[in-house]
Amino acid sequence: MAKLSSCQNIYLLAAGTGCTPIFSLLSQLSQIKTEVTTRLLFFNKTQADIIWQKELADYQACHPWLSVIHVLSEEGKEWEGDRGRVRKELLEKYFGNEEDGRFAAVCGPNGFTAKADR
Repeated sequence: MAKLSSCQNIYLLAAGTGCTPIFSLLSQLSQIKTEVTTRLLFFNKTQADIIWQKELADYQACHPWLSVIHVLSEEGKEWEGDRGRVRKELLEKYFGNEEDGRFAAVCGPNGFTAKADR
């Protein structure tokens, strides 16, 4: 955890049930004394597929260092958020290109993790 507290940004990517270990990491991050800006891109098919959606929203509301972005691949036209699957353009939009002072963790199905490893 000491290494994480020295990071300037923490980037987390999760797909479906791959969120479980990421949520455990969020719990650990909440115990770091210096708040580290953390972004979670959470990929699912539809809003109904988002595991622990309310709990995650409540957690984000209590932790200003955390930003959660939902990306859906099969949601209806009413969805105004990001759409699709993990891709370079989306990662650059939220994570940028700088590499110094950052930590990234990825968890999800094999195809997802392979695509996320850019």
